[in-house]
Amino acid sequence: MLDWKKYGDWPVKKKLSLIVIVASGLLITVMVTGVTIEKIFSYRAKSQNHSTVLAEIIGENSTAALSFRDQITAEEILAALKAETDVLEAAIYEGDGKLFARYVHRGYWSNDSKQWLHEEYEQNSLKPEIGFNAPWFTIQKSIELSDKTIGYIVLRIDLSDLNSQLQFFVFSMAVLSLGLLGLATFICMKLNQSILEPVTQLAETMQHVSDTGS
Repeated sequence: MLDWKKYGDWPVKKKLSLIVIVASGLLITVMVTGVTIEKIFSYRAKSQNHSTVLAEIIGENSTAALSFRDQITAEEILAALKAETDVLEAAIYEGDGKLFARYVHRGYWSNDSKQWLHEEYEQNSLKPEIGFNAPWFTIQKSIELSDKTIGYIVLRIDLSDLNSQLQFFVFSMAVLSLGLLGLATFICMKLNQSILEPVTQLAETMQHVSDTGS
C-alpha cells in the first residue's frame, strides 16, 4: 500500500513511475469514455434514422388503404416488415386513434400483453415522437394526405441486438484500456532502467567521492 504522507521521501524512480502511470491511466480513461459515449449515440442515431425512414415509407404507402378503409391492403403493407428482424410490432391507426391494421413479429405475442401497442388511443394522444425504453424504442409518425393527418404509423423497434453490440464494444474498450495501461507501465520501467539508473549511479559515485574526499 502506498504511503502518500512520505511521497516527498520516495526515490525519483518511484515518483516518475507513479506520475507516468497515473497520467496514462487518466488519459486512457478520458479517451475510452469519450469514444464509448460517441459510439452509443452513433449506434442509436443510426437505428433511429433507419426506423424513421421505414415508418415514413410505410406511412406513404398506406395513404390509399386508409382513405378507402382497405384493411387487407394495410395489413399486407405491414407484413412486409417481416424482413426487418428488429421490428417487434407495427400498427396503423386512424386519425381518431382507432387501430386499423397491425403487424406482430413472430414470437412477440408470448410477451406480456400489457406491453403491446394499444387497440385504441385517445384522440390527439398519438403525436409524432420517438420514445426509448430499455428493451425497445417506439416511433410514431403521422400519415398525411393533402396536408391533412388521416392516421398514424407506430413502430416498436427491438434494441437487444444494439445493446449486445454496445456491451461488446464497452468490453473491448475495457480490455484495450488495460492493455494500454500495461504498455505504459512497461515503457515506464524501461525508461527507469535506461535513464534514471545511470543518473542515480553517477549521483551515488559523486556522493561517494565527496564523502571520501578522493
